[in-house]
Amino acid sequence: MNNSKRVMIFTIALMSVIILLPFILTFTYTNKTAYLQIRYSNILFFSFVIIFSLVQSLVRIFITSKYYIKDKILFSLKLSPSKLYNRLVFYFQLIAMSIIPLIKNNSFNNFSFSLLTFNFTIWITIIELFLYISYKYTKVYFMTDGILIRGLDLRMDLPINDDIRSHSGFYPYFDIENFTIKNNILKLQIYGNRGYIEVIIPSDKVKHIKTYLESKKIYCKNAH
Repeated sequence: MNNSKRVMIFTIALMSVIILLPFILTFTYTNKTAYLQIRYSNILFFSFVIIFSLVQSLVRIFITSKYYIKDKILFSLKLSPSKLYNRLVFYFQLIAMSIIPLIKNNSFNNFSFSLLTFNFTIWITIIELFLYISYKYTKVYFMTDGILIRGLDLRMDLPINDDIRSHSGFYPYFDIENFTIKNNILKLQIYGNRGYIEVIIPSDKVKHIKTYLESKKIYCKNAH
């Protein structure tokens, strides 16, 4: 999916959060002042992890619907899931951002630490569940005129760079530069270093898929 569409999807999701956030804050208002940092962090998590992700997913489905023509689908493959260790730094940053204000306000103690740990365990579990759903229920469809990535894609996308990984959207075959296959993982490189598509190939399908890609003038990068 090109950057203009990514920006449009991001903007729609962000505006949805901005519109709904005052209502969420009003609904969750309480006169209690203890642990405001944890309470408001939960509101932000709910807004950006759940609402933002759901809106992005719905808009992606709507945009890709015009490409989803069953008569043009030849076969489909599963997305190659991302590894947990790629997100650990992000999780540690979030935890640090929540602990530091508590320390500055002299609110950091055993109870607040336990509450914060429990809180983040819940949200990290939700994020990982969303990612599991995304990689399980988002398919890579090989069609007569291109590759379509579509499904219940709850992955958050910030359009701040061109290097995208298995992003939902339609990719004509002429937009694919080359491919590599290693350990049953097919990696399709998009022209102009704009990212790649990574999928899982069953062992018995490797030869068939290589032949099919070569018929579309897409060749193995390591072939000699």
